[in-house]
Parts: sequence; C-alpha cells; structure tokens
Amino acid sequence: MKPRPVWLSLGSNIAPRHNMVRMIDALCPLGSDLVVGRIVELEPVGRGGPRFLNTVVRIDARLDPLKPALEAIEIALGRPRWRPDARALDRTADIDVLFVDAPPSALPDEPWVAPMLRELLAAEGHRIDVPALPEGVALDWRGCPIGDRPRRLVAGAAGPASPIL
Repeated sequence: MKPRPVWLSLGSNIAPRHNMVRMIDALCPLGSDLVVGRIVELEPVGRGGPRFLNTVVRIDARLDPLKPALEAIEIALGRPRWRPDARALDRTADIDVLFVDAPPSALPDEPWVAPMLRELLAAEGHRIDVPALPEGVALDWRGCPIGDRPRRLVAGAAGPASPIL
C-alpha cells in the first residue's frame, strides 16, 4: 500500500511535555516523513483543568485503517477510552485525524488546532493565511528541539529532527 499524507491533531494535559514526546515517538513506526508543527500551550475549552499542549502532525502513513492504531497509542499512553466519560476527562494523549490526502477547502477553526494547522500547511507550500501564533513550546525529541516551529523528523530513526523549509 502506498503511503498517504495524514494530518493529525495531538493534545495532552496530563504531564503534557512528557506525553507529547511519547505520542510523537509512537507515531514514528506508523509511517515516514513525519512533520511536527508548532506546539502551543492552551487553556482547556469549555471546562477547567490543567492547560493543554497541542500541535498538528503530518505523517505519510501506510496503515489502513489508521484510527485503530491511533486509539491503541492513546490507550498505551494511559487514556481510558473505554470509559463512557472519556471525552470529558483530562488526557495523557489525544490523537485525532484531521484529514487524509489533500487539505479540505474548509479547514477546522477550533483554536486548539487551526493556527498550528495553517502554519504547517503554509510551511509545506500550501497557499494559506497564517494567523499570529503564540511562541512555541520547545521540547526535546531524541536530542533535538521540536515545537518551536514546524520540523521534519526522521520517522522510525534515532536521527535528529530538521527544520522544515
């Protein structure tokens, strides 16, 4: 099966600095050409609780269907997806598919995904307006910073990340 570009949103508000890196590590074996957008810290929407770290990722994935693999990552990282109230709980890992292949004509407008998605799409050459973004949260991924701006990672390898474009 030929890899297809898949755009994902990632979020965590339980040990988010640790769990964001763990999510990215867990995504690496699923495909190649992993690109991680700016990581931003945001207040939870519609409820109290710890602040979230959110980002957008593009990965060229070969798995079909991909959703069960993403849910398995969430569960392995401690998200109790089996609980009826799981959507209302704080999260170690939240991974959602935004779209597959080409970006849709109507992009999501949620504040926890839209600005980072627009920046990542623009960095990959799509003609799109990019709003002002807060400073990115820099994290260490295998000895290299991620989160301060979009970066292309060497998925599945122990090598360093590189800035996109």
